[in-house]
Amino acid sequence: MNADASKTVLIQELAPAIEQVISGGGSIEMTVPGKSMEPTLHDRISRVRVVKIAAPKRGDMVLYRRDNGKYVLHRIIECAEDGTFVLCGDAQYRKEPGIRREQMIAVVTAFTRGKNWISCEDPLYRCWWRICVSLRWWRHGWAAVRRRIRNLRP
Repeated sequence: MNADASKTVLIQELAPAIEQVISGGGSIEMTVPGKSMEPTLHDRISRVRVVKIAAPKRGDMVLYRRDNGKYVLHRIIECAEDGTFVLCGDAQYRKEPGIRREQMIAVVTAFTRGKNWISCEDPLYRCWWRICVSLRWWRHGWAAVRRRIRNLRP
C-alpha cells in the first residue's frame, strides 16, 4: 500500500487505539463524517485534530461516547449546575443534555478549512462559534418552516 492510499474505517473499530494514543498525551487527526457540525465542519471533507480533554468548557468541540456506544463530535453549548454538559451540533437545534465528563474522550484543537488548519484558539474562530451557538434558536424556526413547505408539496 502506498503512502497516499487510504481506507475508510468506522470509529468504533479504531476507538481503543484512539483512546490509547490520546490518554498517552498524543493527538489524532481524522476526517469528520456527518453533517451535524456544518457549516463549521463539512461531511467527509473537514479534518480535525483532537487531544485529551483537560477541562471541558463552553464552545469546545468534543468527541464523546453516548450511553448507546455511538461516538459523536459536537459542541458544548452549556455547562449544567449538576456537573454535566449540554452538547449540540452546529447544524442542529435539539440540545443533548446530561453528557458526563467521563463520556468525553477528546477535544478538537484545530480543523481544516480547505487546505489550511485553523486553530480553535484563533480569535476569528472564537467569534464564529459564539455566533453559531447564539443562532441555534433560528435554526429551530427555519427547520419548522422547511417542514411546512415540504408538506405543501403534492
